[in-house]
Amino acid sequence: MPKTALARTKALQPVGFRAQSIIIDGRGHLIGRLAATVAKTILQGHNV
Repeated sequence: MPKTALARTKALQPVGFRAQSIIIDGRGHLIGRLAATVAKTILQGHNV
């Protein structure tokens, strides 16, 4: 692997998980946009 690829890799801190079910009503929404909104909400602003 080139050095530039390694330089851009960042370590993520583990995030705690809750054993809680989440029900999402996605009727009438496009699946891609719904997935993006749900992911953004779950990650709470953290990038992956």
